[in-house]
Amino acid sequence: MHRSRFASILILLSLLLVTPAFATHYYVATTGSDANAGTLAAPFLTIQHGVDQLDAGDNLYVRGGTYDEAVTIWDKAGTSSYPIYITTYNGEAVAIDGTGQTENGVVVIGDSSYVRFDGFEVKNGPNGGIFIYDANNIKVRWNNVHHMGSGGINAKTASASPFGTAHHLVIHGNSVHHNMLDNSDRDENSVWLQGVSAVRCDYVEITGNNVYENYGEGIDYIGSDHGTIRDNSIWDNFSVNLYLDNAQYTTVDRNWIVTGWAPNHTNYYRNGNPAGGIGVANEYYTEQNPATDLTITNNIVVRCHTGFAYRNSEYGGGLHNTLVANNTFSESVYLNLSIQNGTNNTNIHTTTTIKNNIFYAKTGTSYASAPTTGFTYQTNCWFNGTANTHKSGTGDVLSDPLFVDAGGSDQEDYMLTSSSPCKNTGTATAAVTEDYFGTARSGRGTAIDIGAHEY
Repeated sequence: MHRSRFASILILLSLLLVTPAFATHYYVATTGSDANAGTLAAPFLTIQHGVDQLDAGDNLYVRGGTYDEAVTIWDKAGTSSYPIYITTYNGEAVAIDGTGQTENGVVVIGDSSYVRFDGFEVKNGPNGGIFIYDANNIKVRWNNVHHMGSGGINAKTASASPFGTAHHLVIHGNSVHHNMLDNSDRDENSVWLQGVSAVRCDYVEITGNNVYENYGEGIDYIGSDHGTIRDNSIWDNFSVNLYLDNAQYTTVDRNWIVTGWAPNHTNYYRNGNPAGGIGVANEYYTEQNPATDLTITNNIVVRCHTGFAYRNSEYGGGLHNTLVANNTFSESVYLNLSIQNGTNNTNIHTTTTIKNNIFYAKTGTSYASAPTTGFTYQTNCWFNGTANTHKSGTGDVLSDPLFVDAGGSDQEDYMLTSSSPCKNTGTATAAVTEDYFGTARSGRGTAIDIGAHEY
């Protein structure tokens, strides 16, 4: 996902229009000097020196070129009215190359507030790419983060800090790929981070990103609350593409998750299998935040190991107050729906609803392995799987949903056609007001379409 030159100019102009009278514009260029005044005519040489000058409302514009440095944005306090902007100048291509650096991230944003970091290529870090640490009201947008030894864009509240010290973060429009290279041998005993993640955070929006071909999970929300994970394209990562681990009050909506987009996609398989689609679990930590109140809607998940899965390992805890609705799960290698029971087969799930989903099985596989106690199944479409392996509910459709192109490789292939039996056979729910493509689901009375597409 790359911003056009025209869009970059519009953003630059909008910044100029809202800049307070006392704000200072600083500039950095590969031909500059840190002894300069930092003007457009006499720019600084390093991004770090420019960052060190910034106060609330200031803007740092970086001219095109490659900067061999790590950048630490620490203790910088913008305000809601006067944030601090660090961005490229007029859409020029700027790379921050972390080769040989030793910091936790090529770019670290810590103990700061109201900072915007937009439009950079961040590459070749031996550790992480962009690391947000104990910071709030930060926006990281339209960056290309790749070839890191560890994670891509990772936000965290320190273990010694109160939960949610990192809060109100926006991670939007970034391309995050070919990271976690330290796990490129896919060693099951190793530890890996994620393409994009939030750990012990509150109110994080992860939207509109491309996250792919990472030797770790794609997007993770770990021990965190009030997340929004929407409109991302996630493909060919390792282990699981989108993972909610000890996550609460979080919405996962309108994501495209697929295996096979990369020509070398098997390089990212775990134990010979592609990554799972959407996964939920409660791994064990010293501070538990067991999953509850999750809303999983309008996602299209294709050819992953599992479509939607809850794994009862480590802490356990089950699904509670969870809605899985109007998703399209197609051709999962193992199961489209995989939900484990608690220890000794004691059911620990409560008040979870699975409705209006299309479960299009891979030929010769079962649809689901899931309990019934604690669940409501309603108006789901089950097709192409082994007979009697679905979870029966009222209003089920047991026939071909008639996609535009079943087995295709683009989102539009999983739209419904005019004669689909999934049209007007779903049950309206307050949490689902639009489909994957942004089409309103209103105006049809109590009936809406099954699956991620409203015809």
